[in-house]
Formats: sequence, structure tokens, C-alpha cells
Amino acid sequence: MDKEEILQIIKQGENETIEFKTSFGKEVIESIVAFSNTKGGKIIVGVNDNKNIAGITVADESIQNCKEYGIHEPKFEEIFNGFKVTLFKQMLNDTKDVTKDVIKDVTKENREDIIIHLIQKKPEITILEMANWFKTNPRTILREIEKLKSQNKICRKGGRKNGHWELTNQ
Repeated sequence: MDKEEILQIIKQGENETIEFKTSFGKEVIESIVAFSNTKGGKIIVGVNDNKNIAGITVADESIQNCKEYGIHEPKFEEIFNGFKVTLFKQMLNDTKDVTKDVIKDVTKENREDIIIHLIQKKPEITILEMANWFKTNPRTILREIEKLKSQNKICRKGGRKNGHWELTNQ
């Protein structure tokens, strides 16, 4: 991707597969996890919500955030007059035992119903908030969300930052 392609993406703005971040922190890691479990996307770090190039801050906690979310440590390389960050899609714990992600009283059947209920109560709820509510991994919630979307029960309107969920088929 060259400079012109990046500027074109910035000009078009955020959408379902494009996100802008001003710093490389926890929000970037959450977006990586979300993108890796859906159809993918691009994260442009150093650009604010108003499409202004604001520069970048790499937080000390960024590497720790990667570990917490089970993502490989990013690779930082100096290139030209800047740097390149490589983020890896494959999760560290792809082969882990998912049974520990499930609360004993929540079955797969009623998890979908609870997600729908949470969306009814708070349409702007995030994947991370749902994962915290269930005390599970965001990847588990993303799988449930994708299933509900494929069943035309819910849809996402707008981007991850300013968007909301809508119930489509009750």
C-alpha cells in the first residue's frame, strides 16, 4: 500500500472494514481481534475521527494488550522516513480449550437470546462489553454475532466507534 492509497482510504473515512486510531493501544488490539474474526479490515493508526493525520503514539502497554488478547506481538520495522507495523491475524491460543470460555449457566441457545436482549437494552453495546458481561473471550461473542447476522436477526449500522446494532428479524 503506498501513500496515495492510504490518503484515499482516509478521504473515504471509516466504515465496517476501515478504522482510524490516534494511538497504538488497547483499541487497536480490540479492532485487530474483531477484524480477524470477521471479513477483515484495515486500521490506520495516526489518524483521528475527523480524518486528520495526527501522528502516532505507541503506548507501553501495547505489547501487553496483545498478550492479553492472545495476539502475536506486533513487528515494528523502520522503513523510509517512518516505520511499518506488522500485525498478525493468527491468534496465539487458536487451539485452546474453549470450554473455559463458557459460563456454566449459559448455553449456546440462550447466549443468542441474551445477546439480542443486551442489544435491545443498549444498541451501541460493544463486543468487548458483551464479552465482559458473559465473562468470556471477545472471539466467542464475535462467533455468536456472526451467527445472528447470518440468520438476519441483527445487523450493524455504522462503524465500530459510532455505530449501533439493530434487530432485523424477531
